[in-house]
Amino acid sequence: MGTKAGGEMDNEKIGKWLEIAKQFAGGEFWSDIFEQPGVKQMMGTSSSFKGAGAAKPALLPMVDMLQADGEIVVLIDLPGVAKEQVELSAAAGVLYVKGTARPLFPGAEPLLKERLSGEFERAIRLPEAANDPAARITASYYEGVLVVRIAVPEAPRRSIRIE
Repeated sequence: MGTKAGGEMDNEKIGKWLEIAKQFAGGEFWSDIFEQPGVKQMMGTSSSFKGAGAAKPALLPMVDMLQADGEIVVLIDLPGVAKEQVELSAAAGVLYVKGTARPLFPGAEPLLKERLSGEFERAIRLPEAANDPAARITASYYEGVLVVRIAVPEAPRRSIRIE
């Protein structure tokens, strides 16, 4: 049901099913589901979700952003990507990561393909606190994770007159 020979899903049937589901549950319900962090990645990279004639899927690394001890930490998963294949830049409150993930066995025929390969580029909007031009940004690479640290200057405390 909904699959072609070889186990690949039939995109046309899935599209029809999604249209019917949207009518019953309302468009916003499905929009919320498809906006979840891992869903866009899966739909963009899984052969089951490629549209007819779709180009090779883009690699969008998964990202976590944390705030602690006066800094924002951005963790970018780049398994199998060499540090030399990654470019990192920042402008106007956005962190940009760009690079290439090369296959470990080029030329081998994939029987199952879930790992990502190819060129990628991702723009990551930073919180307001990180937009300060004085914020110091450092980056390191550890076991396939790009760790970006943004020191957030503490806002000066000011006195407020009570009337």
